[in-house]
Amino acid sequence: MKTASRAVSFCCGLLVLYTDLASLLSGMPDYRAAWVKALCWIATVSLFAGALTASRIGNCLIILGSAAVLSIYVADAARLLLLRLGYAHTRARLVVMHDIPRWRIAFDRPVFVLLFFFAIASLVLALARCRSE
Repeated sequence: MKTASRAVSFCCGLLVLYTDLASLLSGMPDYRAAWVKALCWIATVSLFAGALTASRIGNCLIILGSAAVLSIYVADAARLLLLRLGYAHTRARLVVMHDIPRWRIAFDRPVFVLLFFFAIASLVLALARCRSE
């Protein structure tokens, strides 16, 4: 169970690292809020450190990183729900941008889906490991 938890959290860290670096690699601007960027980097560092450290502190780091990723997903889902219900309003602007690279179109959605499931699995495995110790 230790090895599986560490492997899942390492894969989750790789996926969060992709979401952090994808805008830099594609040359597209990153319009995420500053707190989301900071939370992504905190999650990346804590997931990698937790995967490489086989102690109780490493387990706590895995829980922190997985919870950070899931909190970003919950915040995005809540924002979309508020927009649909009419409690939040946005303005649409027409702007000229570069074309999105084809590899971003092919990779982004599967990476986000995998990241969601890996974050849940990492959190569940880390909590189970915490309970068994």
